[in-house]
Amino acid sequence: MDFKFDISQGEEVLLKVAAISAAIVGIATAFSFYKNNVWHPKIIVQSVDFNKGVAELLINNKKFILRGDSSYLIGFDWGIKFGVITNPDGTKKYDRIEVLKRNMVEQVIRKAEDGNIKSFTGSEDAIVNGVWGVKDTEAFDVFQDKSFVGNEETFWDDAFFGDKGGFGVNVGVK
Repeated sequence: MDFKFDISQGEEVLLKVAAISAAIVGIATAFSFYKNNVWHPKIIVQSVDFNKGVAELLINNKKFILRGDSSYLIGFDWGIKFGVITNPDGTKKYDRIEVLKRNMVEQVIRKAEDGNIKSFTGSEDAIVNGVWGVKDTEAFDVFQDKSFVGNEETFWDDAFFGDKGGFGVNVGVK
């Protein structure tokens, strides 16, 4: 059985435009996926003054000056900012430079107490080692230093409220 389609000149042009548009959208989607999920910026700390909250950085071979409390978008989902400790009297102290991905800390590339200058390469252990401070020689356990003695009710109280009570007030286990 033969099928013949009678396509007018206008419909043929419309189909070509639709095909080209779909190809452009596909290429743009692939590029966006690569930049947001595979690519990472190259960051080198040239100098930093934590007391003033100013750092000179080299991001993807371009000079950049990091200042104050703001987080700066440096490329697609990636950002950078100073990490801040707020003292009990309300004063703030800059103590680290953080690389952000989707506005969450991906890696700490420089701390105030570090003597050396670090760079960011996008390693997988960045959060455990750099942000949480777990050394490579230590095992990482979510429940580390939380000994558990009791029943299920006290376990969830400890897990969610740090042994300050909560579920045990209104909920009873029999």
